[in-house]
Amino acid sequence: MGQVASRKLCSSEECTNYVINGGVSVRRRAKMKLCSAGGCNNRVISGERGVCQRHGAMIKRCISVKAVIATP
Repeated sequence: MGQVASRKLCSSEECTNYVINGGVSVRRRAKMKLCSAGGCNNRVISGERGVCQRHGAMIKRCISVKAVIATP
């Protein structure tokens, strides 16, 4: 196993949510990036040209490698 990255918690008192933007969580009014497609209010997928999944952002999926056994 490797080192596990720890996520920062919200700076507001008694809040156990993770930091999103500016040291605060969404509940504490952190500004969320919205899709740049006209009229869309979905959240941006991080690192994907400012668009949501519906408008072309690709989501990383877990790929499991299985050994293929050839049957004669």
